[in-house]
Amino acid sequence: MGEPIQSESAHSYQAQSAALDEHCGKCCHDASDTMPPPARVPRELRSTKPAESSADMVHSPPHYTRLTPEPLDVIEMWRCGFHVGNVIKYLARAGHKGDRLEDLRKARQYLDRLIRLEERKA
Repeated sequence: MGEPIQSESAHSYQAQSAALDEHCGKCCHDASDTMPPPARVPRELRSTKPAESSADMVHSPPHYTRLTPEPLDVIEMWRCGFHVGNVIKYLARAGHKGDRLEDLRKARQYLDRLIRLEERKA
């Protein structure tokens, strides 16, 4: 008889995660590059903040629009890449959408993955 489904799922997830880590380590930009300093966000990229009662959770979620510049504008301007962009996103929203500790853990997860990728390159 084969392994229980739960074990197969866990193994499959671990295999996919390892394959993704290896793939990203080969093709993604070099995260060791120095990030440029923040620049002024061009007017056309500035997000407009909606009125409290008309918050659009897809285009202008209040847990991001409360900040100027918004995290997405910073991520795009700095060309942060996937891992660093997610770290910025989760740190920026920590305590403003759901559980603060959960968002901090999510930020740490992406930072830890990036560190593992960088260690493999060394």
